[in-house]
Amino acid sequence: MGSKRGIIYLATSLQTLCKKAEKISEKCWKVAKITMISTRENLLCRPWQQRKYEYHKKKVLSATPVIDTKSPPHRPHVALKLKKLQKEEERSRKIERDNLMLLQKLNYIMAKHWQDNYLPPQPTFLSRIGVYRSSESGLLEALADGQDSKIQ
Repeated sequence: MGSKRGIIYLATSLQTLCKKAEKISEKCWKVAKITMISTRENLLCRPWQQRKYEYHKKKVLSATPVIDTKSPPHRPHVALKLKKLQKEEERSRKIERDNLMLLQKLNYIMAKHWQDNYLPPQPTFLSRIGVYRSSESGLLEALADGQDSKIQ
């Protein structure tokens, strides 16, 4: 039991000595830029300092940036807009269908070789005074009656 306490005491005293030596060496380094290394420091504190320095170097080399600078993840379902494509396809199908119907109507009209938009002649002055008749014979009679009345 006594030996364990002695070892623990020695370890703690070594740690405190190393800490004091570090503080002193830092002060000396700042002042003279050169540290005078004693034998005690070489044997006791130097290995811990070296290990600590190596660990620090390893951490610095393996450090990664904290700020995320990469672009957001690509989401094809957002960029594709399937509903818009569906509406465009429906619209183009409707236009194609309407164009086909118009083409069929034009084909029918061109194949008949006659016009179906014949309109009866517009009424003239004679129809307004009640002389105009629908048949040609009646029209001739009305004209003949009108000329006879002019002659008399």
